[in-house]
Amino acid sequence: MGDSCHQAGVSALGVYLPLRSERAPRIMLTPHCMPAKKGSPNMPTTTKADLVDGLRTVLREGTRVMSGFGPDDWKRPALDADEDGWNRKQVYCHITALAEITPGFIGGLANASEGTDGAAGLDINALNAQLVASKAALSDQELLQAFKSGYEKLIDFVQTMPEEQLQGRRKFGQLEGSLGDIMSGVLVLHGVAHIYGAGGSPLG
Repeated sequence: MGDSCHQAGVSALGVYLPLRSERAPRIMLTPHCMPAKKGSPNMPTTTKADLVDGLRTVLREGTRVMSGFGPDDWKRPALDADEDGWNRKQVYCHITALAEITPGFIGGLANASEGTDGAAGLDINALNAQLVASKAALSDQELLQAFKSGYEKLIDFVQTMPEEQLQGRRKFGQLEGSLGDIMSGVLVLHGVAHIYGAGGSPLG
């Protein structure tokens, strides 16, 4: 059914990462996989500056790794993929499309009342399949450019968000905490994990 670390989340940060299809690569986010805890009021929350820095890391590392791919590298299975799991191109289709849909989705989550589950009724596996399919026809270079554009626009969007909006407590499936923490988990930790989990030159 998938990697237990990716389903349970990141214990050190109190963040759950539910965005994983049963056919997606396995992702190991931290060296210590323990049951995650809900955000504590005493834990520091993710600020706008933190989130922007994290997204810039995803943009930088994803661009660096993809720029080293040859034509055959895109087709290789992700290093941490299950049998019949995603290949490298599908991983980048997924995180590229996720960046593109985030600004439209965040408005609804940010304006929801505290305690309302923003993921209620959402089929994560179906969403992941749609995200990958939406980019599958792009050429390798078109996907690289879409990735760069998607994260640049997402960074611009985050920079316009009021700090108090990011600090508001929200719920998205198993994630519960400040909106900034949820976005950091889904967009930054999730993105970096996929980049390194997919592998490829210069990663191997």
